[in-house]
Amino acid sequence: MPAKKWLNKNVAAMGFTSLFSDASHEMATAALPSFLTELVGSVTAPQLLGLITGLSDASSSFVKIFSGWLSDKFRKRKPLVALGYFLTGTFVGIIAFARNWFEVLTSRVLAWVGRGTREPPRDALLSESVDKKHYGHAFGFHRAMDT
Repeated sequence: MPAKKWLNKNVAAMGFTSLFSDASHEMATAALPSFLTELVGSVTAPQLLGLITGLSDASSSFVKIFSGWLSDKFRKRKPLVALGYFLTGTFVGIIAFARNWFEVLTSRVLAWVGRGTREPPRDALLSESVDKKHYGHAFGFHRAMDT
């Protein structure tokens, strides 16, 4: 069996997908404090931002347990990765249409559920795409593209 190159189509595709996905949700994250301030005022916005960020991160971490398990059990990694990117992109975009802080919270939590859904199967897919001796190169490239 020929050795797998570390910079193959899977590694490159996952790297560029992460780059563009992160660019979109990093822009939304940067605008979130100002957006919340417009919705609820400057007194309440910092507390709500903390609540939204905390619940989003917690939901992402919780979902990773199940998406990793599903990915390993069924060995179907790409559908979970695609679903995760779809959820993140969709619900980050929906934040722009939020009319109150609860809609922001719901959209952000669902977007971060998408992050939690995609990350374990994506990392497994990345590791399956290269020989063991190239893990450092492949993951380094991916993380460099993952802003």
